[in-house]
Amino acid sequence: MADRLHDFARAVAVRQTEADVVDESVMQAIALDLGMTEEEIIQAKAEGQARKERARGLRQRGLIDEAITELEQASAWNPLDVEVLTMLADCFVRRGRKNDTPEDMERARSLCLQALKAAPGNAEAPALLQVIQMNPVGERSKVPMGVVGAILAVVAVVVAVLAFFFG
Repeated sequence: MADRLHDFARAVAVRQTEADVVDESVMQAIALDLGMTEEEIIQAKAEGQARKERARGLRQRGLIDEAITELEQASAWNPLDVEVLTMLADCFVRRGRKNDTPEDMERARSLCLQALKAAPGNAEAPALLQVIQMNPVGERSKVPMGVVGAILAVVAVVVAVLAFFFG
């Protein structure tokens, strides 16, 4: 059973690179092709959730590279989780700003656009896109990291409040 779960994650990851967005029907087709049961599909989603929670803790401790690894795995287990996409984009923004790497900033931009396509009402992705726009690739940041962190914290609070009242 564990082999099929890993095969599922790999197949979803491959499909994500080939397709624009992996949706529920694509995931179901992959699962059926692999002969997965409903229980195994639920288990795959639970694995993605566990990786997301580990990544949240790693990110809070500033272990961005490790958080990226966990979030990429979480995305493979459940590519429809918009929170994973935005957390991963945030990690790439942080690493891209720290190392001044255009590839990380471009990956973050792509993830934000993917999150917005999946959930147009998402509030975090536009805020991250604005941070990316304010930090052109190849140039050292003009906005102190503390300011960016404060902006992201405010956005997170607003999203939490909106989710509380409308969720």
